[in-house]
Amino acid sequence: MLVFLGSINPDPSVWDLEFNCVGRVAVLGRASETPCAKCQDDRAENLQITGTVPLTSALLQDIVAGRLPDLTPESVVPYLKAQLKWRVTLFAGEEKPIAEVPGLKISVCSTQVHIGDDGMPQYSGQYTVYREVTAGQPGAIGNDET
Repeated sequence: MLVFLGSINPDPSVWDLEFNCVGRVAVLGRASETPCAKCQDDRAENLQITGTVPLTSALLQDIVAGRLPDLTPESVVPYLKAQLKWRVTLFAGEEKPIAEVPGLKISVCSTQVHIGDDGMPQYSGQYTVYREVTAGQPGAIGNDET
């Protein structure tokens, strides 16, 4: 799955090279025809896979470019609602309709992060989910899901 901020070129073969492609989550070995025994076991057990695409760096670039005023939720949530998009591609590069990816759930959340004295990020551990960012889009997390 590729995540974008802004418009998406209709040609999936160039998506990885697009400036507004801000991240990806890759899952290998879930196809039913894979020869990988562990992959087959994981599929049979309905193993759930999660991934994260950090957006802060891309949002900071948009602040520098004048497209976003700041990182407050009051600015970022409507911006993401208008600009955040995602697409699923197969390993060979062709697009797969999101409706054909069972169990795909997309959500946006945030947490407070501070840089410690050692230069490493320290996360607050409290997350806010912004369901309105993805609401109504294919793959969006539902109101009753976490």
